[in-house]
Parts: sequence; C-alpha cells; structure tokens
Amino acid sequence: MRRWRVAITDPMHARPAERLARFADPVLLPRGRDARFAALATSDALIVRTPVTEDEIAAGARLKLIVRHGAGLDFIPVALARARGILVASVPDANTEAVAEHVIGAVLAVARSFVELDRSVRAGDWSARNRTRGMQLNGKLLGVVGFGRIGRCVAQKAHAGLGMRIAAFDPKATGLPPHVERFESVDELLAAADVVTLHVPLDPATRGLISRKRIALMKRGSLLVNAARGSVIDEAALAEALVGSRIGGAAVDVFDTHPVPHDHPLLRAPNVLLTPHTASLTEDAYIAMGEGAVDEVERAWRGRPLLNPAA
Repeated sequence: MRRWRVAITDPMHARPAERLARFADPVLLPRGRDARFAALATSDALIVRTPVTEDEIAAGARLKLIVRHGAGLDFIPVALARARGILVASVPDANTEAVAEHVIGAVLAVARSFVELDRSVRAGDWSARNRTRGMQLNGKLLGVVGFGRIGRCVAQKAHAGLGMRIAAFDPKATGLPPHVERFESVDELLAAADVVTLHVPLDPATRGLISRKRIALMKRGSLLVNAARGSVIDEAALAEALVGSRIGGAAVDVFDTHPVPHDHPLLRAPNVLLTPHTASLTEDAYIAMGEGAVDEVERAWRGRPLLNPAA
C-alpha cells in the first residue's frame, strides 16, 4: 500500500509523530507561501494545529483528509474542503479535562487576585494584603455559556469541588444535570452570574457574542473567563470594564489576534490573567490530541470510516 504524505501545520508530540511515520511521510509545513503551497500540493492529508486558509486548501490538489489536532473546526475552511471532496475530522474529547482544569484554575486565580498579589510581594509591598478582598466561590453562581463537553466538565468540577451553583445557556444542550439551571437567554445569564465562563465554538452566531452592551449587563464585581475563541468577545470593551471596575476580573486564554499585539488594551487592564492559548496544552492532552489525529489519518489511509467526522 502506498505511503501517504501528511502535511502538519505545527510540530506534534514525539509519540504520535513516531506512529505516523510508520505508515506515512510527515512534512512540517514551511512558513513561506510558495514553499507551503508546494508542500500541500503533494500531500494526501493535513493535520491542523493552527489556522489554514482557503488558498492553502485549494493548493492541496490531492488532499483527501484534513484533521484538526484538537476540537474546534474554525481553524479549517470546512465548506471549501467538502466542496473539493476532502474529508474533515477532529479530536473532540482529547483536551476536555485539560481545558476544564485550566478554567477552574483561572477562576480561582482571578477571584483571589493571585497574579497581582504575587507581583506585590515580589515588589516588597506587603500592604497589598490590606487592599485586596477576594471573592469566595462557594455558593456563588457560575454561568456557563455553551454546555458541550468542556462546559459540562467545568460545571461538574465547580459544583462538586467548589460548591458553586451552576447556570447554563445553550439552546442546543439537552439532558442538563439536576443541579444546573437552564437560562433561556445569554443576557439573563450574564446579569445573574457571579462568574461567567465561555465554551462556544466560533461561528457567525457566536462572533461578538459578548459585546459591549452585554458586558454592561454583568454584575458589578463579577468575573469573566474566555478559553473558547478570542473573537467571541469584544476585547476592547472587556478592557474598559476592567479599568473602570465595572467587573471584578477576567481570565483570557484566546485572543482575536495571536500573538497579542504590544498595544492590546488588555495588557494594561487590572486583575486580568492572560495566557497564550495554552488551556488545552497539558502533556496528557498534547499526546491525546496527536494520537487522535494520527488515528483518523490511519483510518482514512486504510479506507476505514472516520471516528469523528465533521458534522
């Protein structure tokens, strides 16, 4: 059986990379446009960790499969791929625990101002303990926007581990656990929650979902966590709300532009924890995402049905 040539946008963990090399010839896509197009033109499959463009997919004349090294398909022009007869798959379960743990840690860090307190101690300012009164999370309402795999996992950990009450907004979600209150509108949830965490895919309906107007609905002193996609939230409006103490704090792992521009308003905002899109990047999840992507490539190579084809 002919070995496939498999293009990869970014390096994978060594373990799944070794598996891939047993039946395929992996090639890491170069950065230059012409060289990138040339590599795609001779590739049978593509594993995506960072976004690819429609032009890049169009250059893949013999592409048969595109696999997302992770869950979100917004990195892939799915409609174009389908129109060209290219299969699309993802690895939806591999990073659920990693992202949920990151969110819980971020909520705790922001609720208790860990970053600012750490900086104060390092600067010799012990008096920061007299200026900071953190939010105790037990009994507070966690509003989960998007109640899929990750949203449910966050809710379970927050309820069982921190004693938080849980509310969810997700018109598509069914079978909510008995301890989760369903809200019929995102506006109502934002107005009621003490902590809001976002877990929605990026699509036309969610782009700009958390707008300036909606941030203004949030309770004074409440917290906002975004480990979904940067474009779901109005970042400038969030920065203004933090500077004006309209909300109490935020944690942001994803941004409209990666890397973050040096003049980004959130860089100057108080009590905000900023991380470089690392919520899913534990060692365990990194391996699992790579293994899942290789599984899909091998199944397609052998002519077997995919495990997680794009819906």
